[in-house]
Amino acid sequence: MTVKEICKHIESFAPLSASLKYDNPGLQIGNDNDQVQKVFICLDLNSETLNEALQKNANLIITHHPLIFEPLNKLNFINPKSNLIKEIIKNNINVYSAHTNLDASKQGISFAAAKLLGLKNIKILKNYSENLIKFTVFTPKEYTDKVLNAVFEANAGIIGDYKKCSFRTTGIGTFEPEENANPFVGEKKSFNEVSEEKLEFIAYRWDVNNILNAIYNNHPYEEPAIDIIPLNNDNLNYGFGVLGEFEKELSFDEFANLLIDKLKLANFRYTQGQSKNIKKIAYCGGSGSDLLKDAIQNNCDAFVTADVKYHSFQDAENILYLIDAGHYETEFPGVIYLYDLLKNNFESKIQIYLSNKSTNPIKFYK
Repeated sequence: MTVKEICKHIESFAPLSASLKYDNPGLQIGNDNDQVQKVFICLDLNSETLNEALQKNANLIITHHPLIFEPLNKLNFINPKSNLIKEIIKNNINVYSAHTNLDASKQGISFAAAKLLGLKNIKILKNYSENLIKFTVFTPKEYTDKVLNAVFEANAGIIGDYKKCSFRTTGIGTFEPEENANPFVGEKKSFNEVSEEKLEFIAYRWDVNNILNAIYNNHPYEEPAIDIIPLNNDNLNYGFGVLGEFEKELSFDEFANLLIDKLKLANFRYTQGQSKNIKKIAYCGGSGSDLLKDAIQNNCDAFVTADVKYHSFQDAENILYLIDAGHYETEFPGVIYLYDLLKNNFESKIQIYLSNKSTNPIKFYK
């Protein structure tokens, strides 16, 4: 298998275009066409995890946090990151990162943690909006299935958990070809009426070019009539954080012990909520305190995230339990889940390893 084939699989559920603008996911170092023998997965890449990958003879490392996050102005090998890059290149290792694109995915960080905690009725806390497109294309009836199958193959027609969604209506199309035209039906220099079907379907903004190519390659007309309309609808499949419910209410102590057990916590910070018991919670792996208002608006009993500031605790006090469980701790369940996904898909073809080294820079003094 090649680097490209493995990365393409990750991007099938966590496309790079779903990442935030400031982010830098994707192939950080390497060659798309390199053959992969062994894959090593970790949250962060540092000297310890690189040595671990070298011991496994892995030639593809997949991280959550990008190794190269901001532009590099120079490579001075006294600098730890520059020296790390030197060792990576010297050992012919490819490095790929899935960051906020994985955060925003239903097979990403927050969803993985929600499943680990045993939550039910899981859905996105804050959906993406303004990245959906509505396509309308007009085609002869005998070409409807061919065009639709092509656009579905290009990832169009997805609404939540439903695929191949479309709507069609029948009508009359009119046109008058000029002398230089090459009409599929009808006569040049004549007014023509043709029975057509109007096909409508939704797509992600990042798939527009692929869908256009699918239409042009399968439509019989020289100039297909196509409308591309931006939508403000919520994207049901991409966004940040999750909402979920426990089957039965938990006391705060029961909830705290569940977090400690499942997230492997040494400690956590929190502010007092309003409810005595906890049933509905919000969760966002990593820095998610900007979603506090969304958690409150959804009447959550608790919100688990990381990197919470003092004033955010104040905003949540006596409204919901706001819990700062740590950046590393809230994200690592998603790394384990990514490992399981890749192992289930590629175990028969390549070896896949998960890091045993904690890259958490935060320590607790006892």
